[in-house]
Amino acid sequence: MRLGIIYIVLLSVTACGVQQDHEDPEDSILASVYDQTLRLSDIQPLLQTESSPEDSLLYANSIVEQWARDAILMHEAERNIPADLDIQKMVNDYRSSLILMTYKQQLVEQELDTTITDAQLESYYEEHKSQYNLDEPILKCFLFKISQETERFEELDKMWKEKEYEKLALVDESNFELKLLDDQWYTWKDINALIPKNMWSYATLKSKEAKSKSSGDFKYFIKVTEYEDKNNLAPLSYIEDQAKKVILHKRQTELLDQLMENLYEKYSNNNNVKINI
Repeated sequence: MRLGIIYIVLLSVTACGVQQDHEDPEDSILASVYDQTLRLSDIQPLLQTESSPEDSLLYANSIVEQWARDAILMHEAERNIPADLDIQKMVNDYRSSLILMTYKQQLVEQELDTTITDAQLESYYEEHKSQYNLDEPILKCFLFKISQETERFEELDKMWKEKEYEKLALVDESNFELKLLDDQWYTWKDINALIPKNMWSYATLKSKEAKSKSSGDFKYFIKVTEYEDKNNLAPLSYIEDQAKKVILHKRQTELLDQLMENLYEKYSNNNNVKINI
């Protein structure tokens, strides 16, 4: 970048929003590629006025260089446009697709019923549950990792031994290195990644017996309350979010189809649609 241009950019980024006595009437050209030009006013909104002059200059330089690279690529692309390429048609098609997409989104936001009752969810599940066999084991469990150096360790360890799992679940999370509750499903792969290697196997945990074991400065506590093996049917609670998305997508498709049909009939009845085949 030329020295004069550097000086102009520095002035623009060190002004820090202060009104200048007068504007540069020339609006200096920072770069040009064939008939394309980049002016100071083009990049001023992008400059970091809170940065140091040195950082702002580096940033400005990167903007100008990237602009030049893009302009060179555009120039080369325009030189190599196929003779049969109809740019205007592409622009019109893209414009039409954007307008249609925006209108459809507005229709969906205004008309789509997003309420899904338990009965509707159950009905969908019963009809499609054969599609939801598990690819891996899943389980619900209490899983705690507690530092043996923490002040409340003896108290928490006693709660576990007395099978006060729900009471433990209410203890503030700051007392745990890790705290998972049995209010949701986890994959065995995810649980296995949270405990030391070979501490427990999935087959061992399926007994649902509470287990604990120390490793280094920590003690791990786990109790499985529910599980489903690989290839079993996934419980509805496990696939509920996915099922809701499918139901809403189906509703959206049906809604748009119906709205389009209504519009088609409306304009056809008004003789505004003519099909000549």
